[in-house]
Amino acid sequence: MSSSEQDPYLTFLERANKSYESNSVHTADGPPGEVMQVREGEGEEQDMGKLCDVCERTWYVSESDEHFEAVVLDSLPEFDEEFTVDEWDTHGQYRALADAVRGAGEDPENGHVKVYKVAGEGARVYYYVLTRMRDGGYAGGRVLSVET
Repeated sequence: MSSSEQDPYLTFLERANKSYESNSVHTADGPPGEVMQVREGEGEEQDMGKLCDVCERTWYVSESDEHFEAVVLDSLPEFDEEFTVDEWDTHGQYRALADAVRGAGEDPENGHVKVYKVAGEGARVYYYVLTRMRDGGYAGGRVLSVET
């Protein structure tokens, strides 16, 4: 490879291998056309560090293979379908994520975790794995899935 061909490739590799801060809450844009109130984690009593770490390490297998992003929401997204974790995760692949979400909520031992499916543009779908927080908001993980 010539040096001019290597530069874009090296840039691509650097971006692909970028390490994420383990204690940050990602607030990437939600589904297209939907306005959601997403706020940064306030570091209250919730253990967002573990949730962020688990989200960063957990990949959702679909045609896009995306990792989860930790999110804190003021209200639930407008969803198309609602699932229990067992209905959504029939093979038990995302148990660690559900446990981390539960741990960030109002009742870390017995809190309810729900999965919400939000339609995106075309074949894009967003899954939100959320639990209620003590302050009335929601904490959890969000992931993009491409389903054709």
